[in-house]
Amino acid sequence: MNLTWSLLSFRGRINRAKWWLMHLLVWGILIFISMIFSVLDDTRDLFGFKFLLFIPFGIFFIWSRFAINVKRWHDRDKSAWWLLIELIPLIGSIWAFIELGCLKGIYGKNRFGPDPLEYS
Repeated sequence: MNLTWSLLSFRGRINRAKWWLMHLLVWGILIFISMIFSVLDDTRDLFGFKFLLFIPFGIFFIWSRFAINVKRWHDRDKSAWWLLIELIPLIGSIWAFIELGCLKGIYGKNRFGPDPLEYS
């Protein structure tokens, strides 16, 4: 289980601590890239070259968030379809935050793999 698996794969399970760490890492990367782009700010280049450079970082950010959340839903023994709960305004985000960031995962092996705390 390495960083590439954590950020890009939709298989397996991660515990709460790793979920928080991965989210902080992804948000930190996004903030760092945004700061670099703001230093290079030139209002004449709106939707130009810099915008095209930022697209891969945006795709990485969205993909990583999905991958991290899917693995955490798996740790709660729920399918990836639970990602859709966040589409419900306010209540969905609160529900997902409580489920993913606050509640413990299922002890032992489940249908998505072994308990991540057994190998930590």
